[in-house]
Amino acid sequence: KSIGDFFGEEILALLKRRNIAVLVIALAGIAIPSGFYYSFTNSFLTEIGMEGAAGKMALGQVSEIFFMLTLPFVFRFLPIRYIIFIGLCAWGLRYALFSFGNMDEGLWMLYFGILLHGVAFNFTMLATQIYLDQAVPVSVRSTTQGFISFLSQGVGGLTGAYLAGEVVEWFTYPDQTHLWSSIWLVPAGVGIAVALFFLLGFKRKPAP
Repeated sequence: KSIGDFFGEEILALLKRRNIAVLVIALAGIAIPSGFYYSFTNSFLTEIGMEGAAGKMALGQVSEIFFMLTLPFVFRFLPIRYIIFIGLCAWGLRYALFSFGNMDEGLWMLYFGILLHGVAFNFTMLATQIYLDQAVPVSVRSTTQGFISFLSQGVGGLTGAYLAGEVVEWFTYPDQTHLWSSIWLVPAGVGIAVALFFLLGFKRKPAP
């Protein structure tokens, strides 16, 4: 069956618009590296010696609230294209920081990577919702949000979780420790690639 059979012809028509299609693909793609974060960040921080790793990760939720409050001010100075691009880049950058960070002189990289959660989440997911409220007719907004959730949290999330498991297993030593510096480079590369795809594909002036 076609996409139109499942989600309606309105969604199929929206996907024919360049900006909508590029945005949908980018959100589905960025869900792949996010699978690494939710599945293995706690294990990573614990293994390298960070005490109370779960509590330290809660700083990401604090930053999420902070950047959610500052997002309206960001909209005054930056077009939606660059806001979402920054958010997508943040997903890739945080994994690069995890790859090169450590518990000594690179400790700041670990904390910075955790704190980037607020930028990554709000500048992609929340900014996307704001854009869709402007670009999509009221009659299909809920369906469009459901379709995007299906692709990002469903297809992208499952793909990310599977890929994360395979990559981590590949870089696992016999003593069950891991080569985390190489593991995190995979989602970092995917995140940066998705961000560049979005920047090059998304038109500067969205269609009204």
